[in-house]
Amino acid sequence: MPGIDSYITQVSTLIFETDEGERQASALIEFGGWDYKKKTLTPINVFALSAKPAAPVLTWVLDSLAAAAEARRLDGDKALAQLFANKTDARDFRMILRDAGDVWVNDRHRVALRKCGWFDSDPTWTYPVISGVFTLSERRASSLVIECVSLEFRSRTSLESRLSRPSYARNDGVATVRFFKRPKSRDFPLLFG
Repeated sequence: MPGIDSYITQVSTLIFETDEGERQASALIEFGGWDYKKKTLTPINVFALSAKPAAPVLTWVLDSLAAAAEARRLDGDKALAQLFANKTDARDFRMILRDAGDVWVNDRHRVALRKCGWFDSDPTWTYPVISGVFTLSERRASSLVIECVSLEFRSRTSLESRLSRPSYARNDGVATVRFFKRPKSRDFPLLFG
């Protein structure tokens, strides 16, 4: 009886690693992303890229993230700012991930997300699951501001007088606070530098 061959691990290819992918990458680099020739990452304009017919937005963004992480061009704390041109592009990409369906995230994308510190080693990631990365990052940033504001102003009345009326909302089981008026940089020089 013939034996069954054992599984041979194969590394997923990124868009830049095939001839056809290189042609696509040359056409997509104008929107930002990983420049495989110069080995640099420029922020991606997801909105403009998604307006291009048949553009592989999901593949382009995640492959750019993976290539930049593998080349050690990402700073874990600033990776979102390095990857996206602005917050709207991060939100647009989050929506693309949510709509992608239950497709498994490949190994190189998963490793890049782990290198950035966005996930642990859970192997059950799908695109909708990783869309939470961008939500969590926004929450972390706003909770940092709220915590620092709380340290600066001990009393609630003082906090409300500085920030105007706060609105409280609950989203995905995590309370978030949004302010109608943003604090001035003169009030918090360390936060807004």
